[in-house]
Amino acid sequence: MKINLIIKIIIITLHQSFIWIYAFIDIILPDFTIFSPIRTFLIQIFTWSKIWRSTRIRKWQYITNIRKLFIWWNCFINRWNIFDNSEIISIGDNCSIGYSNTFITTSHYKKEDIENIKNLDKTFFSSPITIGNNVWITTNCTILPWANIGDNCIIAAWSVVRWTLESNFIYGWIPAKKIKETLWFIAKKY
Repeated sequence: MKINLIIKIIIITLHQSFIWIYAFIDIILPDFTIFSPIRTFLIQIFTWSKIWRSTRIRKWQYITNIRKLFIWWNCFINRWNIFDNSEIISIGDNCSIGYSNTFITTSHYKKEDIENIKNLDKTFFSSPITIGNNVWITTNCTILPWANIGDNCIIAAWSVVRWTLESNFIYGWIPAKKIKETLWFIAKKY
């Protein structure tokens, strides 16, 4: 019993030290684009996170569990984003995330669901978020649990994403709905 308690205390202490190391890195480096690769490299080394070196991360990110944040090749994450990740958040290649977006992996059950589900030991649930390749999440978007954004998507400002979004579309509104196909954008770019 005492050994389990000691192990839990060690794990909590390590987790808190990761948060403090990330906060220290975020404070000491100025917020210039040239320092983004350095910030990403230091985050990788000191937190053992799964973030590729080609990713550029600006200052002032709030990440609850950096070990559950997977960011793949050549991504850009701008300032003031919130990653509330008690589950895994996976961001694909060549993604761009604008200012002040919120990624939430935990939510609460409705009162009706709690009454219908027997032996429910908690009133909240967690679910991962998956973001495909070549996705642009503009600004002030909210990505909710179970969100699965396909490849080559653009999420318009102030949108709320839940469930699955098909590839090759521009999405907007609350909740996010198809606005237009993005094939025109891809064809012009290449």
